Amino acid sequence: MMDDPDRRRLLIHIGPHKTGTSAIQKTLRYARDRLAKNGIVYNDLQDHPGGIHRLADLASTSKFDQAQPLLDDINKSSGLTILSSENFTRLNPGQVRQLIDRLDADDLRVVYYLRNPLNRLPSDWKELIKHGYGHSFGEWLAARFLTPLRDRTLNPGLAMGGWADAVGSDRFDIHLYDRIEDAAAQFLDLYCDGERQTIPGRQNESYTLARTEALRALGGYQRHLIRCRDFDADVDALEQRIEDAGKGFVQTIRMSLDQIVMKRIEAEIIHRFGPSIQQPIDNAQLFETRTADWPFLAAQFWFANDDVLAQATDLRRRIHTQLGPPQADPRLAEL
Repeated sequence: MMDDPDRRRLLIHIGPHKTGTSAIQKTLRYARDRLAKNGIVYNDLQDHPGGIHRLADLASTSKFDQAQPLLDDINKSSGLTILSSENFTRLNPGQVRQLIDRLDADDLRVVYYLRNPLNRLPSDWKELIKHGYGHSFGEWLAARFLTPLRDRTLNPGLAMGGWADAVGSDRFDIHLYDRIEDAAAQFLDLYCDGERQTIPGRQNESYTLARTEALRALGGYQRHLIRCRDFDADVDALEQRIEDAGKGFVQTIRMSLDQIVMKRIEAEIIHRFGPSIQQPIDNAQLFETRTADWPFLAAQFWFANDDVLAQATDLRRRIHTQLGPPQADPRLAEL
């Protein structure tokens, strides 16, 4: 992507969640100084964990007047500027156009990583649990499938459409995440002229079913654990109890991409965004894996294991005493 150094170029990586976004952002931040020497600016405004999330959040709520100082800072950059936030996928088409209209660039490109929903759905649920969500996997999944065409996880075209329409298919790159070994390395190879950089321990931790259920049992207090590690051993102990006692309560949900509604969504994505998809498509299918069995802990577990329930209740009480009432991520209200 490097050509005329005086030409102002802007690359917006819009995620979505659970497609290596944190790895890409942390790698770009780690390599920031080396990239700058080659005329590449990674602008995250020092937000944690490395994405320009404040700008995306302001744009997704149409607070463009508040976002203008951030946009002015971005517009001062020369050469290639990279912006990255998975929250950019929350913008509706009107917000996308307002954002792009306020960005000053000679060349603008948008990057999106499309992940097989069979892999993304359970990952999304586990991530929500970390941030205070309390519903079971079955409840959350049922809500998605009540209106699948209007759900942004099942129908990613909803998130991609506004961006693709605003910049054009030739400026909108879709990468099939499941075919990429290392999204961060691939991103730097493609968009930073091979400025490959690896950093240790950059991947988000993938929680086990027992760990996720232990956090869910905390009923909103799990967000406290992000800033306080005093209860790590207690959560580990609760996870182990759930693992040991829950073996007879694990059930599975089978999901197939060959269901009518999922095939319709897949076909519409290929039809609408085909020119933007960077990998070849075989047999009119985006995803090679077509079925999955998702394990979950049946609700009967908590009725049958009073001791584990008492352990979770006691842990909630102690977290409350030390850190205060439960907290939920405001974005969970959208669910």
